[in-house]
Amino acid sequence: MSLHQYRSHNSAIELKVSLNKIEELKGKIEELEVVLQNCEL
Repeated sequence: MSLHQYRSHNSAIELKVSLNKIEELKGKIEELEVVLQNCEL
């Protein structure tokens, strides 16, 4: 595997990790929104 292939493979993995983190944060934000809506009642 060449250095270029290795780098692009690595950045693809990093991208997937970043997307997973974003999905996790979205879930947490949705939970917080529900909590806030419950507090407003």
